[in-house]
Amino acid sequence: MALIYSVAASAPVDKDVSKRTLTVSRNGVVEPARDFPADTTNFGEVSADRGEVVRLSLVDTDTSGNGSVEAVFEFTARDTTPPAQPGGLGVALAREE
Repeated sequence: MALIYSVAASAPVDKDVSKRTLTVSRNGVVEPARDFPADTTNFGEVSADRGEVVRLSLVDTDTSGNGSVEAVFEFTARDTTPPAQPGGLGVALAREE
């Protein structure tokens, strides 16, 4: 079962950012980088199998073609959400002895 993560970042700091480039790797295997418009803060979803090491890298590029220092977020995909609380648990008097 794949775990699905939503990827987001704050808006660019500088006003002359022309694009944002997100790179994703899983267990060291790098996927093709994806470019997004400068005002992007929601980068969609990333799926990973349990135990995979996921590395996200975001670089902002300005109108002169200068790239920022990359912002990096790395994590191991884990299912940490417990199942929902059971419902309908109760007791009723069965008899008196």
